[in-house]
Formats: sequence, structure tokens, C-alpha cells
Amino acid sequence: TIIVVDETAPAFDEQGNSYTYECNTEIPVIQPTAHDNCGSVSYSHIDALPSVVGPACSVVISRVWIATDECGNSSEFTQTITIVDTTAPVITGENEIYRLCDDYAGIYVNVSDNCNEYTVDYTDEMVSGSCAGNVIRHYVASDLCGNVSAEFIQIIHLIDNVAPTGNPISNVSIQCNQTVPVYNPNWSDNCDTELDRKS
Repeated sequence: TIIVVDETAPAFDEQGNSYTYECNTEIPVIQPTAHDNCGSVSYSHIDALPSVVGPACSVVISRVWIATDECGNSSEFTQTITIVDTTAPVITGENEIYRLCDDYAGIYVNVSDNCNEYTVDYTDEMVSGSCAGNVIRHYVASDLCGNVSAEFIQIIHLIDNVAPTGNPISNVSIQCNQTVPVYNPNWSDNCDTELDRKS
């Protein structure tokens, strides 16, 4: 009596098991290969998802493949999948805009990022030109993974369409032979600090 048995599990071939993908790309299913001494091989896999706390800058997924032969013998092969965020935010917008001279603080560009939240910082350079001057604003955006965008430069032309105002004078009564007193009101303007005063 000759009994032929299969107690040998499939063996995975020598192959790569480490993959890296950007966080906004679809993760493909790359099936490894295995061979068996007697029969055919079927495959299945399970993903062990890690718990992610904070920004997803580097997430590692362990994908465990199971190769099973026709007799129920099986073996495992683990793939390491790393998901990263190496893409900086992108700034778009108008290169030149017009704003009131007392209302130009703020962010006047659009920012997008592929995966994470971001912050936008800017610095201003005051230059002459137009009626109330110009502002050259330098924008930079950074995401939570430390990726920094290219600098975006925007020229803000300042508009001044508000006239200066002066404090009103009270009624003054004088005798007909007295000199009319000179009244010098205090003038203020929404933008300019130096005003030309004329009587």
C-alpha cells in the first residue's frame, strides 16, 4: 500500500516586498508569486491598517499574502506599503489686484494640497506707485508634513477714494469791530498721515 501525501506548503519566490506611494494615489494590489511541489496555488491577502494619529506623513501598511495549495497547506508573505506626503501645496491666484488702502490685509490667493491641511504666510513690501502706493506680497504655503510651496508674488494696488475729514467748529459770536479768529481744524484721513492743509 503506497500512500502519497502533500504536506508541503507553497513556497514564495524571491521577490521585492517594499513599496512606497504618494498619499493621493491609488494603492495597487501587487500579487506575489509562489510555487508548490504538487498542485496549483490560490492567493488571498489581508491588510493590517495602522492607527494614524495626526497628519498622514508616513503611514505603513502590512499586507499579508497567503498562498494555499489544493491540500490546504499554506504559507505567508508580507509586503510593506509606505504611504508618504512629499508634495507641497500649490498657490494660484491673480498676480495683480486692487484693494482699498485701509483694507488690504488678508489672503487673496487660492491654495490646494494633495493630502493634508496647510497654513499660508506672507510678507509685505511697501513700494511707491498708484495713488496710495503698492504692496508687493510674498505668499508661502506649508502643509503639516513640512512641504513648502513655491513663492507666489502678488502686487496689490492701493486705492484711496475717501476724502479727509475735519472736526466741526462751534458757532462763535464776535463784535462787529473784532477780528474774526482763525480756526485750524484737526484733519484726519483713512490712509494718509501727511495732509496738505489750506485755509
